[in-house]
Amino acid sequence: QLAWTANGQSAWDIYVTNDATDVPDDDTTPTVANTEDNPYSLTELNSLTTYYVYVRTICGENEVSEWSNRATFTTKYTITVDADHPYTQDFSDETFPPECWELGGDPFSNWYQTVQGYAYTEYNPNYLYMPFLHIDANNAVLTFKTMESRIEFYTGGSENDGGLSIVKVSTNGGGTWTQLWCPTYDELTTDFKTVTLSLYDYVGQDILIAFEHQGHHGWTIDDVEVKVAPLEMKLDRK
Repeated sequence: QLAWTANGQSAWDIYVTNDATDVPDDDTTPTVANTEDNPYSLTELNSLTTYYVYVRTICGENEVSEWSNRATFTTKYTITVDADHPYTQDFSDETFPPECWELGGDPFSNWYQTVQGYAYTEYNPNYLYMPFLHIDANNAVLTFKTMESRIEFYTGGSENDGGLSIVKVSTNGGGTWTQLWCPTYDELTTDFKTVTLSLYDYVGQDILIAFEHQGHHGWTIDDVEVKVAPLEMKLDRK
């Protein structure tokens, strides 16, 4: 999203380019003309691309301000998932986090790769972010293998310290989140099981998925996949 200080005005032109030498002048045709939206959401951007943005105020009929100083941003790498292009990650490469995955935590992330080729964490709080995905199929699902190593520390356990395993999704780059899955104590297992979550609500959107660990119960995930699933596939609850 683009946002700027309105200074009492209510309509603007926006010029967007990926050419650093392309500076608009009085004769430039705006990319977005006479918008009243502030903030404004740009669409149809290419991934891993640097864009340059200028804004000018519409002051009255046939009267506009000078173009603003240039603002710059670079888009994230986005992977399109459709029937012919699933996305998979089995954490078998030597590099961790995998390409285009990111770590987060306070004060640092404790997700790491085990010698068996799994992703594992046991401290609080920790985040493992998938690459940005564009969902281009109605029956897309997220599947992954999951297990907890010390379930007594999970919420509802005999030594409860507030532990949780959460999968959540954002449609605005991590600004806000929606929970996709958080198992109850009775659903935990110390052996791998596969979880399948529907992404139907996010068709046509760019999304960011995060694996969030809270507590000290130890969470392992593996074989993460976003794919188009058969309609009869059983889905797990939120």
